[in-house]
Amino acid sequence: MYLLNAKKRADKLVVEEEKEKRRRDRNKKRDARRQKKIEQANLHKDSWRNIRFNSNYMGSFQVGDTSFLDKEFVKNGMKTLAVHTVQGLACTLDISLGGFKVYDNTAKRAAMAHALNRIVYVSCDSSLSIVGVVAKNPGVKERYCHLFEFSRRRKAKYFHNCVKKAFRVVKEEGEKESDEDHDNF
Repeated sequence: MYLLNAKKRADKLVVEEEKEKRRRDRNKKRDARRQKKIEQANLHKDSWRNIRFNSNYMGSFQVGDTSFLDKEFVKNGMKTLAVHTVQGLACTLDISLGGFKVYDNTAKRAAMAHALNRIVYVSCDSSLSIVGVVAKNPGVKERYCHLFEFSRRRKAKYFHNCVKKAFRVVKEEGEKESDEDHDNF
């Protein structure tokens, strides 16, 4: 009886050691994935490439001319415009570190362009596969939300993330340049 219990305990220890080994392996894999994401998140101007998206331009609406931006107003306006627009204009969006351009696919020309410093806010409603870009034109107080519809939710999210990434890259490069300027004095 005693030998049987000792064997059960030994078997139980082996099982526990195997579980612990599998847990350590999972943690190592998880840490490797995290490290890879961190390395990918290190943003550099040299590693940026322009990205193009196919979408539909759904229209624009004014969001105000004050310094305060009501984000809920923008999101509600996006949903209202998306529901009431039957079909958007096929377009191609080109994101670069300089800003983003909208090309009209039917006329084969640039329909609008906004520098990144003119973009105030970007919002994504993945349930409707739409993205709203609030921008200000030079010399004008009014700001407008331009609405784009994508064929899939993940494309809308990806566009949203790419614009945010472009902002981060430009901001990081600007901070590096200002640090270098201060070092020269």
